[in-house]
Amino acid sequence: MIAKRLVGLILCSLLGLASAGCWQVAAAVAGGALTQWGIQTLRDTSEQSVDLPLPDVERAAHAALTKMDVCLVDVTHHRTEQAVTRVDLEGCLVGADVLPVDVRLDHLTSTMTRIRVTARRSSFEPEPELAEEILAHIVDAARRARIARARAPQPHHARTTGAPQCRVIQ
Repeated sequence: MIAKRLVGLILCSLLGLASAGCWQVAAAVAGGALTQWGIQTLRDTSEQSVDLPLPDVERAAHAALTKMDVCLVDVTHHRTEQAVTRVDLEGCLVGADVLPVDVRLDHLTSTMTRIRVTARRSSFEPEPELAEEILAHIVDAARRARIARARAPQPHHARTTGAPQCRVIQ
């Protein structure tokens, strides 16, 4: 409620300054307000990097969100010509209230992925504790997947290096 009043006050001030011909002052105030909004958005986002490739983290995120009863509404894959570089998962946690949940998976390297989670009650009411909990579940699922992959039997390939192959000539 306070945030809505603050935004209203800022907008009224900007309109008053703009109508008085003080465009530079209005622009400076707007820039400061937008910067503060961006800083608050960063505070409300939980973030962590894991040492797994993007496809593995995406599977882990799906598993964790399903386990937490987060209904996925949309999954967007951002691609370059070579590979997927980012995956956005949008969902809702349905309980007493419907809370929007956004998960962003960023490809950092072939073996590193950044996970960002944002949960909000509304535009002005973030749920950082819920975002932290969802992030913890995704990271835990990703670590379990990494351990399972390490324990899986590795296929034996024919040896391609070492002594040259000899054949018998008759």
